[in-house]
Amino acid sequence: MTNYIERIERLHFARLLKQALTMIRKEKTMTEFQFHCDPGHAWLEVSIAQLCMVGLDYLDFTTCSYVGKDGSMFLEEDCDAGKFINAYAAKYEGNDIRFKEVTHCGNAPCRSMPKNHAGMWDGSPS
Repeated sequence: MTNYIERIERLHFARLLKQALTMIRKEKTMTEFQFHCDPGHAWLEVSIAQLCMVGLDYLDFTTCSYVGKDGSMFLEEDCDAGKFINAYAAKYEGNDIRFKEVTHCGNAPCRSMPKNHAGMWDGSPS
């Protein structure tokens, strides 16, 4: 009789564990990106890791975007940012995306960074 009760308890535990894992997999996650805005334009800041996660790289973006010293990109709002956002939303369907606006009174600091030149910046290949 004890063996039978232990089997039922194990099955019940296994069922609860399976339900919990299913809930965790379905749980939405929130990702926040920063939009750097100045009086003339705006750029979405994206790390190289985030670009790689959605299968994009420097070659996918225009010279209107900038490249940081750490390889991060500041994707211009009119074309490049939308390309990344669409790729991210398609890959991570169901995850919420939040944008935090960072407003700069003068020029945004990214304007002084090297422009993206199809995988090249500072004259060095990526």
